[in-house]
Amino acid sequence: MIPARASFSKWQQAAHRVAEFHARGVPSTAAVYCQLIRALRDASLWRRVLNALDDMMQSSIAPDVATYNVAVSAFEKSRAWTHSLGILAEMREQRVSPDVVTFNITISACGKSRHAPQALQLLTNMRQQKVRYDTISFNSAITACEKGSLWAHAVGLLRKMRSHRCPPNVISHSAAISACEKGNQWARVLGILDGMMLSRVDPNVISYNASISACEKSARWQQALDLYGVLQHRRLSSDVVTYNASISACAQGSQWAKAAELYARMQDEALQPNVITASACITAFEKGQKWELALEL
Repeated sequence: MIPARASFSKWQQAAHRVAEFHARGVPSTAAVYCQLIRALRDASLWRRVLNALDDMMQSSIAPDVATYNVAVSAFEKSRAWTHSLGILAEMREQRVSPDVVTFNITISACGKSRHAPQALQLLTNMRQQKVRYDTISFNSAITACEKGSLWAHAVGLLRKMRSHRCPPNVISHSAAISACEKGNQWARVLGILDGMMLSRVDPNVISYNASISACEKSARWQQALDLYGVLQHRRLSSDVVTYNASISACAQGSQWAKAAELYARMQDEALQPNVITASACITAFEKGQKWELALEL
């Protein structure tokens, strides 16, 4: 017995609709296939997306840029970055011009899979194909550089944004800060943070967390604690990452009392300490020869 369509998932309903067209010998449409591919994307069934695209071709239905963009987003979601690049190649073969959305999603797909060089090459391809960048293009590329440990490229892209009339936003700056943090570039981190203020872009907790961590990793514990103070002054909600980085900075500077204060404040804010918190506190207490505090954790 065939179950009622109401019991089908969205992608099954969409697939059933395509099958109905085939059964009646009536050509389906790109819009119907686009709906199916979107449902498959939402269900994280990227391999079935490939099948749907093949079925379109066999049915002599040419995918349009909107359909391809949904397909690319399915691969990006599932980190199937090579298939995202494959879609761009197929679009060239089918003489369908990719738009800024196509490139942005593909850059993001490369970044998520830690393939920063490919993401940067896609930016170059955009210029060559006269597809205008937008802020998302740069943000995706900077994030790819952050994941690929290319801090210098991330900073360079941040600087280029204004010349391309793409004002950097908090995501742009935070991604560049995170890239510099991973590259142990604490001075550049503080420079980017200052640049945000001058540009009237308000840093968020992610911006401050990466900045505090950058200073802590470079043994600049005083700057790290100063940044924590600024975060508190701006009344931004701290999280576990904030406190872990700040307490680690205290350990770097042998500031056991400040570490104990931050640990207590963390608990007051109903934040759950983790193994990183405990390790940082123990280090700070050991340096201050406060063994009894370490044993109380």
